[in-house]
Amino acid sequence: NAFINHMVRALQQRYQYIIIDTDSRLNEITRGICSIADQILLLSDLDLASLKNLKVRIKELESFDIKENAISLIINKSDLKVGINPHDIPELIGMGVSNYLPWDIDVTRYANEGLVIVAEKERSEFSHKFLHVTDSVLEQLESSQTHKPKTRSKKRA
Repeated sequence: NAFINHMVRALQQRYQYIIIDTDSRLNEITRGICSIADQILLLSDLDLASLKNLKVRIKELESFDIKENAISLIINKSDLKVGINPHDIPELIGMGVSNYLPWDIDVTRYANEGLVIVAEKERSEFSHKFLHVTDSVLEQLESSQTHKPKTRSKKRA
């Protein structure tokens, strides 16, 4: 944990943004990363087990004094057959959803195969929406800082 914190601090001296993709389990290392994060993105599918785990994860993060405004929920509507209306999720979870990603038949398969969908299917609605979501998160972070936001290319993955 100390080594990871040291690495993150070193990276912060060189880069404006550091993105860390963590395990879904909230172990000591993940807790340490979350405690120093400016923004935490939680992604979930629509299935009941994922939503239950999401609710548990939010409670755990809040117990570590992580503010709700530092957490963004992104719901992947990859399986619309589960019977849960995506717009009912804020009530089920107890927290607003930042963005919804559109259904795409290949999302789960690509994730299981370790493929990057925005690179493999760069013209898909999912890829465009995902890049829009990332731009939105970066714009929020930039607007909370005192410097002027930098423009980014919308085509960049």
